[in-house]
Amino acid sequence: MSKSLNLKLAIFIVAALGFTGCKDWDPINGFDEGHTQREFEDEKVGFYPISQEASEADESVTLEVQLIAEPKESDVEVGYSISDGSTAEEGEHFEIVSDSPVSIEAGTNTADVEIELIEGSVEEEVSLQFSLDEVSDGVEPADNLKEAEIFISPAN
Repeated sequence: MSKSLNLKLAIFIVAALGFTGCKDWDPINGFDEGHTQREFEDEKVGFYPISQEASEADESVTLEVQLIAEPKESDVEVGYSISDGSTAEEGEHFEIVSDSPVSIEAGTNTADVEIELIEGSVEEEVSLQFSLDEVSDGVEPADNLKEAEIFISPAN
């Protein structure tokens, strides 16, 4: 056999072995539907993002609460609190605009926690930490998304 034919045969064999080693690969239908369609076993909520930075010059920052499930037919009330580990002080560095609980409206998957930043109040970086509390309608906080932190830096 020629070198070119050997190389083509080797590439074909490696590619074929690669596809057979992929547990979700079906040679007739491709990947299983789980890769293209969302399927939720448990209904959870979580913060997004769980870590972010803001400057007091931004004037405000938003923390999103997401329903990790199909949209519900009724509103989902999600309670949150500011954690004791926060170095930012309410009334000094920030004001919460969206009171707890926030409501994820029926047919949607998100609600926002709006935070106003107080200009001129931050001399060195402070952190604002949140935790999810009680959630209505049998939904639970996701263990890996139930806490979030916002780092607030001074305006430059």
